[in-house]
Amino acid sequence: ESRLKLRLVNLLKWEGEDRVRHFLRKTLPTMHGAFTSQTLSEVLERNKSLMNDLVNGTNGRQKVLSEEQYDLLFPVSGHVSPGALDIAVMFLLIRYLCRTRSIAWEGWDSYPSPTQKTPVHDIVRVHTIYQSLVVKATAVVTSDNFTNRWDELSSAILRLGGLKDRVERWKEDVQVSERPAREREDDSTPGSSEGANAALWPAPDTPEGQGLSRSFSCDSDASSESSVLYSQEELPPSDATQPKQSQPASGAAAPGGVQQYYLSNVQNVQIGMQTQMSIASESSSRTSSEIAAEDHLEVVKTSCRSVLRNEYRRNLRRIQPLPWNKSFCVSIDDVYTNLDLLEETMEGFEVNRVSLASMEDIFRLRRRLGKRRPLRIVMQGQAGVGKTTSLTKLAVDWSMEKIQALKKISLAFVLRLRLIGEGMGIIEAIFDQLMPKGFSFSKEDVAKCIEEKQDEVMVLLDGYDEFDPTSCPEVAELLKGRMYPGAVVMTTTRPSKVDEIQPTADTVVEITGFSPQNVREYLQRHFKGREGKVADLLRRLEPHIANRGIATIPMFTMLISVLYEDKPDLVLPATITGLYQELMNCIIKRYRAKHGEDVGSGEQPADINSLIEVVSRVAFDSLLSDHVSVAEADLLDKSKDRRMAELGVYSYDDKQAHSRVNGGRHLTFSHKTIQEYLAGRHLANILTTSKKETRKYLTHIDTLQRASELRYAVLFACGTAERASTVLIEHLLRTWKNTTREMKKQRQQDFVRLILQCLYESRAKERIQLPVLELFPTGKVELYDIGADEVKYLAYYLQHLKQVEAITEVSLGDVRGASLQDAHELGTALLRLNLMQTLRISRSPLFKITPIIDKLESMPSLQHLYLCGMDLRQEGTKLAVALKRMHRAKRTLKTLRVCDNNFPTEASESLLTAVGKLTSLTDIDVSINDLGDCLEKFSTSLQHLSELRTLNLRESDLTPRACTALGDAFRTCPLGHLEELNLEGNHVDDRGSVQVLLEGLGSPPNLRNLNLKGCRIGPDGAVALSGSLQTLPHLKVINLEGNGLDLRAAKSLFTSLKHCPELETVDLNTNFLGSQGVAEFAANFEDAASITSLNLSHNVVEDPGFEAVSKAAHHLPNLQYLELSDNAVTNDGFGTFFANLPEMPELRELDMSGPYGSRLGVTDDCVNHLSQALSRMPNLQVLHLRRVAMTSDGFDTFMEAAEDHGKLRTVSYRRENLPRESAYSDSNLLVLW
Repeated sequence: ESRLKLRLVNLLKWEGEDRVRHFLRKTLPTMHGAFTSQTLSEVLERNKSLMNDLVNGTNGRQKVLSEEQYDLLFPVSGHVSPGALDIAVMFLLIRYLCRTRSIAWEGWDSYPSPTQKTPVHDIVRVHTIYQSLVVKATAVVTSDNFTNRWDELSSAILRLGGLKDRVERWKEDVQVSERPAREREDDSTPGSSEGANAALWPAPDTPEGQGLSRSFSCDSDASSESSVLYSQEELPPSDATQPKQSQPASGAAAPGGVQQYYLSNVQNVQIGMQTQMSIASESSSRTSSEIAAEDHLEVVKTSCRSVLRNEYRRNLRRIQPLPWNKSFCVSIDDVYTNLDLLEETMEGFEVNRVSLASMEDIFRLRRRLGKRRPLRIVMQGQAGVGKTTSLTKLAVDWSMEKIQALKKISLAFVLRLRLIGEGMGIIEAIFDQLMPKGFSFSKEDVAKCIEEKQDEVMVLLDGYDEFDPTSCPEVAELLKGRMYPGAVVMTTTRPSKVDEIQPTADTVVEITGFSPQNVREYLQRHFKGREGKVADLLRRLEPHIANRGIATIPMFTMLISVLYEDKPDLVLPATITGLYQELMNCIIKRYRAKHGEDVGSGEQPADINSLIEVVSRVAFDSLLSDHVSVAEADLLDKSKDRRMAELGVYSYDDKQAHSRVNGGRHLTFSHKTIQEYLAGRHLANILTTSKKETRKYLTHIDTLQRASELRYAVLFACGTAERASTVLIEHLLRTWKNTTREMKKQRQQDFVRLILQCLYESRAKERIQLPVLELFPTGKVELYDIGADEVKYLAYYLQHLKQVEAITEVSLGDVRGASLQDAHELGTALLRLNLMQTLRISRSPLFKITPIIDKLESMPSLQHLYLCGMDLRQEGTKLAVALKRMHRAKRTLKTLRVCDNNFPTEASESLLTAVGKLTSLTDIDVSINDLGDCLEKFSTSLQHLSELRTLNLRESDLTPRACTALGDAFRTCPLGHLEELNLEGNHVDDRGSVQVLLEGLGSPPNLRNLNLKGCRIGPDGAVALSGSLQTLPHLKVINLEGNGLDLRAAKSLFTSLKHCPELETVDLNTNFLGSQGVAEFAANFEDAASITSLNLSHNVVEDPGFEAVSKAAHHLPNLQYLELSDNAVTNDGFGTFFANLPEMPELRELDMSGPYGSRLGVTDDCVNHLSQALSRMPNLQVLHLRRVAMTSDGFDTFMEAAEDHGKLRTVSYRRENLPRESAYSDSNLLVLW
């Protein structure tokens, strides 16, 4: 029985794994090119936040990825080897990255029924069998059930493109020596000289983190590694057996995970012993003076640590956020903020979010950094979100030894950047801000200690957005890693300045604010023992919490709490300007009550208003110079009234007062947002009262970058005065108009958000008459990767816009955090757009759009509706009802795309019935939904869709009944306008129903694009299809990839080409045409002279097939793209192909990458043929030679011809095949894999 089980395991290991890898290779959303270490690594980096969620179980994702699997996907080397991935890992990549089905599709977690035989179902089938046989080893295989198990597994592998003879050989026992070499592409890491075996067999000096060559399911434990089944020759050694250090023979199978892990541990022990010996040898050679110097540094370090810990425990553990209320202090331990980790990708600064549970997670080891902790960290966040408080908490936690990840940090320096004086260095700043007078060691001692103990040092720099980098050049050197490169440096800033320091950071952290639960917990602490107040305020705050409004910003939540205590009947404002106006009134009221003034009237005395205006002017001036504090003497120069310091907007800065460099009494704004509110108030006053000063003030906002830095002052000015908002928005639009095209491309989303927020703050219900085309060229509102705030601002803008007729399209993508209320407001706003023809909402499964669906019938001009990737399992029936109402209201909907929405069966039936009533439809896309037999009913609806031009039923789980019904419908329904039909991924095992469908394809007379990729119609289906092709004279594109076509199919199909005189694109990738089949096709090239793109890769084509193509290529004068990769060509066939290749004047791209899974060595004579052929392809731009290996002389000959070509711009080549002594190894044409 164990031998029977082993046969199944071998089938999985040798054939199933390759088929799953091939499916991943074809469906992974990469750029055009082979599935390699580089392309896979690029895709993984773009989706790293998702992978982190899967390994940590965060952001609502289940923990389905183990640490070992994660290490394989993100190795220390930086490039993952596709050949090292097992079925379990590849299955996760297919599920979460390939978009073959919705991530939430229920079929991922359930074993397919016998009738479900699409490629995706077969992938699920193979994975489930792999889990039960290999990972968990729970399956019992007996002689009674072996045949059924074998048939189930082998049939799935064959449907996925496996070869029958290769599958059948595993049905009997196969000895190790008889096993074939792995037929797999060489996916080694770029720069490596090893092939695929190197990925499976690490060298003896494999670095830590790369020792495991196999991956295991997340729910397996350590013992499950040894449960993987191997033959007797492959068993891992017992504990008493000394593992061998030599590499296994090339024909042997890979060792088990336990053996590999054991070998890795032995290597680690050897490395550790060598390290200890090295240290001992070094210690024995040290002199007494060196020992004394090191002892002195230890004393300095200990003394500094003691001073710093006392400083933080004494002065930072409690904070006083409101200067007008000395009794109100908050424990630093009560700070709750959510953190998001932002990773930099190859495309630049891309938002890949990974939620962090605590501040400690910031300092955990990063695999992408070589399993080390981050050294240059940027913490960014909007105003009031808690950056300074979070940094303070970090320092306090360090002093209390609460953070395990910082146990090795001996010295933590917290420096407020705004307090660093002109020309001051880092050491001077440390002594000025942190060290007590009379400290027993000199600056030189501390500098030497930090230099020598860098790996034990952390520097926390607070407020880069308030800092002038020219005042202290050492800060820039520190951030770039040129100063103390081994120390941890964390810097806080607002987003407006993050671009200046982000390029030198290895980790960026964004503080997003309070979560809804954080808000509730904060209020319970603030109003401790007063549950009635907590409940009442929570009731008032609920809309703001649900909509991620102002209540989720810690600073604003605290202010609201204080205001509520002062004014229990408080009506919460909708804007931040309204909140700060209430705050200012509260401050003045408290000040006047403190001095015994009557505050009953509520009106401000004239002298108080004058005083506030002076303070506002000071706030604006200091904001322009990036200062939050001002010397008391300078302030009194502005006004002799000492009450300015007592109003409550300032507090005395103890740090500045005790500074040995910036001595004297200084006043600082209690928070930068208060300074910005006052500055905005002053700006609004100038813009509304003085035309002369207006032009001068606007020069301070003369660039988009400056507008971003002064964002909150601009917003507060817009919210303060109507005239100010008009002037500012018009000025910003002029600035935008004068901005370069490249800068507009970079700043489009930021600028639109700023303008929309300015309008929202101004609450200008009657004034929104902006030239729409300035914000949204061509009248298309397009916003992607947006949150609830942007949805709210957009809804407000559209609700009050007067030029509604200018907007014809609204497109939203990747919407995060928006609530039902946001959807309701947006839906209401969309109703005003009486000329909106297109509504597109995509890739937003958490955005519940029921309110928008309910309003579809009331959108008079709506013609194109796109709701893709929305997970509408709950809203599917509502959508069907909405479509029926649109029919009743006589709406002329032309496009309906609702792909990848996970519709349940009942909703699918209702939806497809409703679609049949919309007779004006020209474009229907219901792909990537398990529609099954529901398509049978849809077939009857086709008779009413006479205007239909595009029908996409890709991966719709077509059944035999539905297949037959569709075939009949194509023959009988009036589909004379149908131009594009996509049936990709619908594999039906019933040959009779497939025959009916294929015969029906010849009926739509104007069909131009036919996609049958992965339908596995086979030779019999090809015969039926060839008859249909004879009645499709306008066919331009046909995709027959992955259909099991052989020589018989070739003879049937290619003789029909003469009936398709307009045919331009033919894709026959991944079939079994062989040399004879390709030769049969080449013999018919004369009847297919219109072809511009031809793909014959992965077709088991040998040298005669290549020769036939090259000799007949002159019949394809319009050919622009030719792919012949992954075929069994040899050196002779390679040379013959290029020797016979005729003039190809239109050819732009050629792929001759050689056989799949091996290297094609070519002689200099063959290279000469290639070099000479380049001149016969005068417009060639891209040439792929990924698995071709030339000699050094041959490579130089070819590259010389390539560089002289004139049009050629890319030569794709493998790095390990690059000759070591070539003069052209650095050519700009080369793209190395």
